[in-house]
Amino acid sequence: FAPYLWAQSLNGSTGVLGLTADVDVDFIDALGDLELGYMGAFEARYGRWGITTDLCYAELGESFNTRDVLFSGGNVNVQQLLGNLAVSYRVFESGTTAVELYGGARLNWIDVDLDISGVEGGFFSRSGDEFWADAIIGARFQTSLGGPWFLRVTGDIGAGDSDFTWQAIGILGYKVSESFHVGIGYRGLGTDYQDGGFTYDITAHGPVLGAEWRW
Repeated sequence: FAPYLWAQSLNGSTGVLGLTADVDVDFIDALGDLELGYMGAFEARYGRWGITTDLCYAELGESFNTRDVLFSGGNVNVQQLLGNLAVSYRVFESGTTAVELYGGARLNWIDVDLDISGVEGGFFSRSGDEFWADAIIGARFQTSLGGPWFLRVTGDIGAGDSDFTWQAIGILGYKVSESFHVGIGYRGLGTDYQDGGFTYDITAHGPVLGAEWRW
């Protein structure tokens, strides 16, 4: 079991009903709007085979003002769930190095609620959600750097409902004990998805800090 913190920054573009906006949000700005979040992975192994789940959930809320002659401001609430489910097979293993190939699915769900207040009172609400899934294939490499230190590199690509999705992770780890490891690194994940008037062409990237319990 591996809970972690992924300090995401977001770059790209997103849009609804043909209206597209550029996105350039760093982690500090996103953290200020965070209301609830969870990030964690779980892996079960049997011999050379493994199954892994990785979930990231975030709920963001923000109030805003407008200069519109009809509207004075409002609130927006965004919920997003990103999930990876993969089956892996260890194709190479020595005393210090292991290489695994994996395949599975990446799932995305986004829900947006928007409330806007009128200048002279009253308000209206809009909400909508999108769900999409992609097949992914990838590889994971881990090797000892001497003593308790190790390096882990993971990468995958995929497509399906999205035109293209990719992920790359690099982790420098330290074995505190045989059953407890800590690590720090960097993760990037890109998604290019379009459905009707909805566009989500975003790269999420940033430092990762986490721990692993093994039993």
